[in-house]
Amino acid sequence: LAVVLDRVSALAGGDLWDHETRDLLTGLEVGARRIDAARVTVLGQVQRSGLHHVDGHASAKVMVRHVCRLSGSEALRRERQEMALRDLPLVADAYRAGAIGTEQVDLVAKIYVLNDRVREALVEFQAGLLVLATECDYPVFEKAVRRWESFADQDGPEPKADRAHKNRSLSLSQDPETLAWKIKGSLDSLQGAK
Repeated sequence: LAVVLDRVSALAGGDLWDHETRDLLTGLEVGARRIDAARVTVLGQVQRSGLHHVDGHASAKVMVRHVCRLSGSEALRRERQEMALRDLPLVADAYRAGAIGTEQVDLVAKIYVLNDRVREALVEFQAGLLVLATECDYPVFEKAVRRWESFADQDGPEPKADRAHKNRSLSLSQDPETLAWKIKGSLDSLQGAK
């Protein structure tokens, strides 16, 4: 990485040769991936050790957000990656080696953290993920992984309407003095329309 960074620093306008371009881009990308993986690893170590409590932070994510001056979404992205990589050792090793990209790891982490119905299957599918991540361009990788997720989770996420249906309530009571009836409740959209 140091050699690649020194070469980039030494570049003057137009000082890059065609034959060097691929090596330079690849070296920078692998180095950036390894650094990203190291940042995620450190976040996990801070979380497990409880070091974030020393400074009064509620979690390692909050500590990293403040110490590194990150946005909440970037800190959350790293936390998701760390949570997923804990249970995906093959993916974690490939990421630390720079063999797979941060975007690929981010997609896998989102699926792992946000879709608990496919979590176990995702752990078993690690080798397949690595083949896709190392051999496919990102759009193809994303499409393949999303397709795999839909096959692994054929029922799909619970629709919001189902939650509204489960949370419905209705009560009918009569006022003892006026004998008027009072209706109080919450209905889903279909029952409410009737």
